[in-house]
Amino acid sequence: MWDLLIFSGGVRFKKQVIVLITLSLFPISAVALDCDGYITEVYSWPSRCDGFYAYKLDNSNGRWICSASDKGDALVLLAYSTNTQIRTRIAAGGDACANLSTDWLVHDFIRAF
Repeated sequence: MWDLLIFSGGVRFKKQVIVLITLSLFPISAVALDCDGYITEVYSWPSRCDGFYAYKLDNSNGRWICSASDKGDALVLLAYSTNTQIRTRIAAGGDACANLSTDWLVHDFIRAF
């Protein structure tokens, strides 16, 4: 049955099968990167971060990360004032926090530990 379907389906069907197999081998997803570090700078930058705080980590290659909520702002201020290490997850290109390629990033989540 498959032999008949694949070989008699024409060129278009064969191309569709090849595309589907190729796409299933390489799942498409956003790259999420966890960055652990200490906050070195905090700015209130309403025009850039939709009213939330912007901060830099000691290992974020000078890149700014925008908080995404009021609770995130509170955690940023707490971690900065107590010199507590945080973990922030960002959707960004790069294989490490030190190699971030975008100037402005928004975190998906933030956690102090």
